[in-house]
Amino acid sequence: MGKYVSKPPSGPDGVYLAPDGDGSQFAAAYPALWEYLTEQYFEDGVQRRTSTIKVFLGDYGLQALLEDREAERIAFVTGGTVEDLLEALETGLRKSSLDWRLSYAAKHKKGRK
Repeated sequence: MGKYVSKPPSGPDGVYLAPDGDGSQFAAAYPALWEYLTEQYFEDGVQRRTSTIKVFLGDYGLQALLEDREAERIAFVTGGTVEDLLEALETGLRKSSLDWRLSYAAKHKKGRK
């Protein structure tokens, strides 16, 4: 049994409860990334699928994958710390400089060659 890993508390029907806090500190530090992760509607009111981040230790060290589920694309960044990863994503979103690739889901859609 791990020292730091435990089963998260769940609510009715096994739905996980969100951690306390409204994310305002994260939003203040990384506003573009926060918007990308949480904004549920486009300017015209059309609903959008929110994005996700995955942080992992990969072949190139500490890495983060940002998945734009709406556009079916992914971008990777590397860094020495989690803060480095978040800064790289924030800067990449602000400057439109992330190296976007087609997501796995988009590559394997039925009918796509």
